Amino acid sequence: MKELVNLEIKRIRKIYLEDNRVLTVGFSGGKDSNVTLDLVVRALEKIDNPTKPVYVLFSDTKIEMPPTIDKINTMLDRISDYSKRKGLPIVIERVHPELKNTFFSLVIGKGYTLPRTDNGPPYRPLLNTYGVFSMHTRIKSIPRPINETECINEDVFFSFWNPARPF
Repeated sequence: MKELVNLEIKRIRKIYLEDNRVLTVGFSGGKDSNVTLDLVVRALEKIDNPTKPVYVLFSDTKIEMPPTIDKINTMLDRISDYSKRKGLPIVIERVHPELKNTFFSLVIGKGYTLPRTDNGPPYRPLLNTYGVFSMHTRIKSIPRPINETECINEDVFFSFWNPARPF
């Protein structure tokens, strides 16, 4: 397992150093995004004086439970504090859908029906849509080098922080 982790850290480090595209990490507070962000932080720690910003985006869809949002905000604050202490160029941002595109506006206001899934809450696909759309909107607005294409699909996006890691 340790070998796989080290290989992934090397891969992220290589991408950071050799690719001039914007680096973003979609952070949900779940296990996948925690692990991905932890790997990105470890990779940055292995680079002498990293300067290119890495954007960590959390999309608040406005229907998460308050304790969930509190936990995620605490985690993001700890990540921000840690990266400042270590001199890591991590930019934490919280994004959210426009009011007209929120769950409540569409389902209650406009009467959209909820999609059904067999393996989770019926509203999960809507949450993913709101979160991804808000993140893509923010990614498009991040300044890029003049010679870089503006295509969102060209950005490096890690869609996957280890809560056990002491930050």
